[in-house]
Amino acid sequence: MDAAHSALLDRLLADDGLDRAELDDVAKGLRLLPDGAIERINDWGFDRFDEALIEEDERVTIPDHLREALREAEAAE
Repeated sequence: MDAAHSALLDRLLADDGLDRAELDDVAKGLRLLPDGAIERINDWGFDRFDEALIEEDERVTIPDHLREALREAEAAE
């Protein structure tokens, strides 16, 4: 995954999710289209974990079990 998408994913992990407006602002600040960024990150998640990383509800979040999987994968690198 490229640096901008990784930064957005890191922000979602650090902040325990974002409101959609916050996500839009962060994505635009990284010069990403918000919906495209979500799709790209989810595609990466499917490749790596066989499921989407980002859930959109009242907040845009990453499920707890995937947070743990991401931490384990990061530690193994």
